Formats: sequence, C-alpha cells, structure tokens
Amino acid sequence: MLIRHIFLLFLVIFVGSFCKSAMANEKLIFAIDVIRHGDRTPIINLPRSPYNWKQDKGELSPLGMQQEFQLGRQFNKRYIQTHFLPLHYNSQLMYVRSSDFNRTLMSAESVLLGLYPLGSGLKLPHSNRFALPGAYQPIPIHTLPMNEDDVLITDSNKPLYYSLLHDYLTQQPTWQALNQNIEFQLPHLTQITGYPFKDTQDFLLLSDHLLIRQLHHIPFPSEINNKEANKIISEGKQLWISPFYSSSITHVLSYKLIKQIQDYIDQSTSPSPSLLKYVLYSAHDSTVASLAGALGHPVPWVPFSSDLAILLYQLDNKHYQVRFYLNDQPLTIPACENKPFCSLEEFNQLAHLIESDGKAIADSYKKTS
Repeated sequence: MLIRHIFLLFLVIFVGSFCKSAMANEKLIFAIDVIRHGDRTPIINLPRSPYNWKQDKGELSPLGMQQEFQLGRQFNKRYIQTHFLPLHYNSQLMYVRSSDFNRTLMSAESVLLGLYPLGSGLKLPHSNRFALPGAYQPIPIHTLPMNEDDVLITDSNKPLYYSLLHDYLTQQPTWQALNQNIEFQLPHLTQITGYPFKDTQDFLLLSDHLLIRQLHHIPFPSEINNKEANKIISEGKQLWISPFYSSSITHVLSYKLIKQIQDYIDQSTSPSPSLLKYVLYSAHDSTVASLAGALGHPVPWVPFSSDLAILLYQLDNKHYQVRFYLNDQPLTIPACENKPFCSLEEFNQLAHLIESDGKAIADSYKKTS
C-alpha cells in the first residue's frame, strides 16, 4: 500500500513537471487582435429629448479613448513585457488595419498609444532629442473606403446582407414574434421621441441610444421610464445579435476575414516564415460577433472595446496550437472538441469550411441577382 502511494505521488510530480516543462517550451509566434471601437455617442438624436453631446453622432467619446488606451496597455503587458514585440516599433513586425470610420481609426490610435506609450519613440540622429514631443511613436493605420471594405464591415454589401437576413433569419418564429412586437411599438415611440421610426433597423438605433444614455447616467426621455427603457434595450440586443447565431450568415460575413487570418498563420508556420508577428484589426461589434459566430461560439453581446484574440503558439518543432480569447476569457470552439484551442490542422479545416461555405452562399446570390 505504501509503495502504491509512493508510486502515485511520483506520477503526480512527474506529470506536473512534464506539463510545466511543456508550457515553458511553448512559444507565441503570431498574434491577431480583432477589437471593437470604444464608447461612442449615439447614431441618432431624439428631437423631443435632446441632449448636448460634446461629440458629433457616432463619434468616439473621451471614455472610449480611455477604454482603448487601457486595452492597449493590456496588449503592452501581453506582447511587449513578454518580449514578443520589441520595446520600439518595427514596421516589419506588425500591421494595423481599421475600417474607415472615425471611431475605429481613433480607437486604433488610442490602443497603439497604450501598446507603445509616450517615451517609446525614437531620437533624432546624432542627438539626445526625441523626434516627436513626449517621445511619441506614430504607427501607420491602414484602411479602405467603406464601400470597398468587405473584410471588417459586415454589411458593406447591403443587398447581400439583407438577403441573408431574409432567407436565414426572418422566417424563424422567434424572430417573427420579436419583430411583430417591435413594429407594434414604433408609432408610439415615434410620437414620444420625435424620431420617425419605420422598421426594426430604426428600433436598433433607439435601443442603442438608450443604452448609451444608461452607460453615461444620462436621464431617459421623460415619457420612457426605466422599465420601458430597459425593455427596449433588451429587445434591441436580442434583435441585433440574432443574425450572428446563424452559421450560414456568419460564414458569409466572416469568410474573407478568416481567409486573411489563415493566410497569416500559414505564413508564420511555413519553412520560411515572414517577419510579421502581429496584426491588429480595429472594427465593430458586428465584426467581432460574426467572427465568433463563424468559429462556432456565438456571443450574447459585444461591449465597447471588446477584443477577440487569436494566438498561434509553437509547441515544438512540428506542432502548433491556435488559441482563442474574448476579453481575456477562453473561447471554446465546437469544431475543436469544445476546447479554447485548436491544433493547426483543426484550425485549417475549420477555416477552410468557413471559407468554402461562405463563398458558396455568397456566390449563389450573385447568380440569382
């Protein structure tokens, strides 16, 4: 009996040591962050309940700037303090892309200031003077016009987007019941707010407006009490997230982004890997939600300044692992046995499935249009 206990103790110690050794040997070799912009002002104003927002409609707020800056500081701990990225910016090692919205471009700037804070900039040649005040390090942010960006803007092709909603969502009984309930409210909401609500897409704008008032502790319109406002916010969230629970919809909306991500990972695991190590995408709640849904893990909501991280680890000379996190919480992937990581082979199979399925569905609409 004593010998058995000693053997079990030895086994536990050996396995624990082996796991620690394996973890010590693993190496992060590529990282991708897909983020939502920070807190912003509402997209619409309510004529009968005006509020003097200091920024224009849909613009990043000071709170949003701070949220993204803090996210950048987290990235600094994750990537720079662990020596994954160098102390000073290197253009060969990282690439930043944003959708062409002020709020996403400014969010990217704010994140990058947290990642490479004041003091990390370069000095002038043969001088102790920094090139820019505060030793600021500018980092290029790449973008495309809104109507050309079908990677980060999920509804850039609006006819396709609304066709997908019609064919894969609006026929569902739960959605129809929610839609009927919302449409019933629209005339009353138009009367008390002064905004002409015509359909459920307009209702989403009201829900968003009330949510932002709530987050900023700004009183609701006088004719909408707290219970009614919370109901509108809840129904709006439910309405907004519904498309991202459909794999057919999310595969179409995300397959080009997935293709880019897979290409980056392929380059990192090739016999002659590229120098690029880090990609930052600054985008929208719909970008994050559709990507999570395509990966098989729909999320109930995407708060401001959310981050979906995809991290590629090398375990040894032959094995790699792709790990997924949403706001630092592991994101389990059904196609990878409901684990928060995939082997490289599993990830490639999943990415290929999303790409082929999404492209086939999108192409089918081109043929019928």
